[in-house]
Amino acid sequence: IDAARAEPAEGAEPLTGIVDAVSRVIQVPDGLEVAIEAALAEHLSAVVVEHREEAFAALAYLREHASGTVTVYPLDAIEHRYPLNLFNERGVVGVAARLVRCDQQYRPLIDTLLGRVIVVEDLRVAEQMVTRGLGSVVTRDGTRCASIWPRVRWARILFIPYRCICSSATRCLGKGVDRCRWRSARPRPA
Repeated sequence: IDAARAEPAEGAEPLTGIVDAVSRVIQVPDGLEVAIEAALAEHLSAVVVEHREEAFAALAYLREHASGTVTVYPLDAIEHRYPLNLFNERGVVGVAARLVRCDQQYRPLIDTLLGRVIVVEDLRVAEQMVTRGLGSVVTRDGTRCASIWPRVRWARILFIPYRCICSSATRCLGKGVDRCRWRSARPRPA
């Protein structure tokens, strides 16, 4: 993103069509920052571009400059997957895609990334929702839950809690996520 905004080197083509990071195109309601951060996980720092050709150009730039890796989402190539429709259920906050706000041009991307993520109040409700096989579940405190075998009621539940360990604690959503470091919140065996 910074390379797109910087002046290109002499003789180099400027990067165009770079919109921003996924974390910067959404607006998250107060109290749900940690849940949405956990729901998006590695997608937070993905780069949104306008067209597929610009995605290829950005990836070529990274390869030429040995600048690491990135996930790139071209808006014109996103297949819109509509979010789940859940009615009022005890302990369910809602579907993550419907809880965040964004400009209409980014809605297909956000619906695709968050449309099958259910935000719930606690682990008890998360366990109930996971066994229904509707999608992944995240609690308000950022614990991600997913069924190992989707759509099977008797499936074991896999809890994958992650916590941000960057200097800004869990307030890094949209404020420099590229600095953020993640680690599993599971206790290590003694």
